[in-house]
Amino acid sequence: MRVDRFASAQRELIVAAIGGSLGVDPNRPFCVECLAALERMILARQIVSDDGRTFFVDRLLSPHPIMPLAMRLEAGEEPRGRGVTICFIDSGFVAHPDLVLPDDRIVAMYDANTGRRLSPSARQRGEPPISAWHGTMTAASATGSGHLSGGLYRGLASEARLVLVATMTPWGGIRTPQVVRALEWVLKMRERYEIRIVNVSLGIDETTDSLEHPVVDLVEKLVDLGVVVVAAAGNGPDEPIVPPAWSPSAITVGGIDDANSPEPWRWGIWWGSHGRSYDGAHKPEIVAPAIWLPAPILDQTPVRREADALFAMATADDHALMRMIPGLAHSTLVGPALVTVRSPRLARSIIHRRMHDEKLITACYKHVDGTSFAAPIVSAIVARMLEVNPALTPADVRAILLATAVRLPNVPVERQGAGVVRAAAAVEAAATARRMGPERD
Repeated sequence: MRVDRFASAQRELIVAAIGGSLGVDPNRPFCVECLAALERMILARQIVSDDGRTFFVDRLLSPHPIMPLAMRLEAGEEPRGRGVTICFIDSGFVAHPDLVLPDDRIVAMYDANTGRRLSPSARQRGEPPISAWHGTMTAASATGSGHLSGGLYRGLASEARLVLVATMTPWGGIRTPQVVRALEWVLKMRERYEIRIVNVSLGIDETTDSLEHPVVDLVEKLVDLGVVVVAAAGNGPDEPIVPPAWSPSAITVGGIDDANSPEPWRWGIWWGSHGRSYDGAHKPEIVAPAIWLPAPILDQTPVRREADALFAMATADDHALMRMIPGLAHSTLVGPALVTVRSPRLARSIIHRRMHDEKLITACYKHVDGTSFAAPIVSAIVARMLEVNPALTPADVRAILLATAVRLPNVPVERQGAGVVRAAAAVEAAATARRMGPERD
C-alpha cells in the first residue's frame, strides 16, 4: 500500500473537510487509496438536494448548507415588515427578482450622482454595473423575498417597501457629496414615501468629531423627524468609525460570526470597526451576524454564468460530467484546469474548490460577509418592530434593541455595545410597548 502526503492543495481540502468528524487523525500519513476514498465520500456529501433545490455544502464551515437568517436568529417567519418603508443608501441597485417578485416592492429609486429619480419599473438590460452588486445584496439580505430559492433565503422584512438610493460615482468611489445629496433627498421625500428606516451600509472617506459635518447633521435631522437610521460600523478593527456610523443618533451595527448556527456557544465577535461618538457613547451599539450570510447573485453576470455551469457539472453523474466539461468549462475561472483532467473525481475536486472560493450556496445565491450585511439585519428587525407598533419613535426603537440584546462573553463592551440583537425579543417588546401605551397617556 503506497503512502504519500498527497498534493498539498488536495490534502488541504480533504483534511479541512473531514475536520476530525470521521474519527481520522489529520496529522498522520494516509495511504493514497484511503485518501481517495475519503475524498470521494466528501465530494458525495457536498452536493445535497432538498425540495428540488440543490445546495453546495461547504465542508470547511459545517455539515449542512447555509441556514436562512430567520432560523439562525430564531426570529420566526412573522412579522415581515408589512406597511413599513426602508430606504437603502448604498453603491447602486438593480431590480432583482427577490425584490420585485412575487410583488414589486420598490416604490422609488434615486441616483445621488446625477440627481435624477429613476423609474422603479425600469429593468436592467444586459449585465448590471459593478456598482449594483453591493446595494442589491444589502437590500435583498434584509428585504428579499427569496423568490429564487423558493422562499428559503427570505429576508426578515420580506414584505417591506423599498426606496433605493445609489451613491457610487462613475469612477467607482463613494464620496461625501454623494452621501450628502442622498440624505438630503431622503429628508425631502420621507413623507411622500413614508420612509421609517434608512439603512446606510457605507461610510465616507474622512473622520470627524463635529456635529456640524453635513452627513452627521443630516442623520441627526432625520432621527429628529422620526426616521430610524441604521449604519454599518465598518470592517477594520484598526480603522476609526466614520460618518454616518459615527453619528450619535444612528444605530451603529457591528458584527458577529455566528458559525451558521443558532447555538450561542458557537458565536464569536466579528472584528469590525469600533470607537466612540461625539457624546462619548460606544460605537457600535449592537451587533448582528456578519458572515455566512445568504445574498443573491445578480442575473446576467459572469458570476451567475459561472455558478450555473459549476452546479450543472457538480450535479451530473461521472459520465455526464466528463461530457459536459468541454462545453461548460470556459464559463468558469478553472476552465484551463478542467479541460485537461481525465478523472471525474479530480474534476469534482476542482469544481468544488472553485465553488468554495466563490462562496456559492446555490446557482442563484452566495454567502457574503461584513458589517454592511449585519446592518440590514437590524433594519429588518426594526421594520418588524414598526409593523407591530407604528407609534415607536427612533428613541423607543433604540432602547428596545439595546435592552433586549445579549452580550457575548469575554468580548469587550467597546466591540459589541449592548450585544447581539435578539429579533423575537425586540419584536415582542415592541408589541408590549403598544399595549402599554394608553396606560402611560
